[in-house]
Amino acid sequence: MMNLISFISLIFINIIIYYCLYFDIKYRIIPNKFFFFIFIISLFLNLINMICFYKKIGFILVTRIFSLIQAFLFSFFLFCIKIIGGSDGKLVIFIFTTEPLYNFHFSHGYTYFSIFCALYLASFIINYGFNCKARYIESFNLFYDICWNNSYLKKAFFKSSYKFINFSELRKLESEKFELKSIFLFYNTKLAEFHILVQIRKPITLICIGSYYFLILFKYFY
Repeated sequence: MMNLISFISLIFINIIIYYCLYFDIKYRIIPNKFFFFIFIISLFLNLINMICFYKKIGFILVTRIFSLIQAFLFSFFLFCIKIIGGSDGKLVIFIFTTEPLYNFHFSHGYTYFSIFCALYLASFIINYGFNCKARYIESFNLFYDICWNNSYLKKAFFKSSYKFINFSELRKLESEKFELKSIFLFYNTKLAEFHILVQIRKPITLICIGSYYFLILFKYFY
């Protein structure tokens, strides 16, 4: 029975997270009305757990409350420092309050958050490496020339969080989500293009989901 309920929970979680991923990638927003629906599902699955395993109801309540507090504190902290949005935080809370209790350990919450931070940092490193290509160096150097007090750390931050795009192709990039961060155009003589600086808006939901799957691998293989 425990395996069956765990399997059903995993199915619901996967359906919902991929639905959220679709909205996050396409619109960069997840409807709030949808979260009301998924929390009803979470409550329903937890009630089934309590009914079927009433002898362990104390353990179920303690683990769910602990998971809820963990997920809320983590999400609230990342929301305050503007790494995730409110929808991403709600998705994390849903995952932790619906996750199957099979092979549960109180350290799994910290493991998830560590994986999340590692993947988030990796996304910065990848973007930094992309911007270090020779074709983009000239645009960044022009940008640094008009900015005062650019330390090495600030330069590294810009290269890891921003990118230059061809201004003439700006209207064609409907599939990409970014925020304009400069009113200046920079002429890249190497590419013979006018570039504009934009801040990349990472699909945080993808990192949340990736962290969850890494956690599953961690749970079942360690």
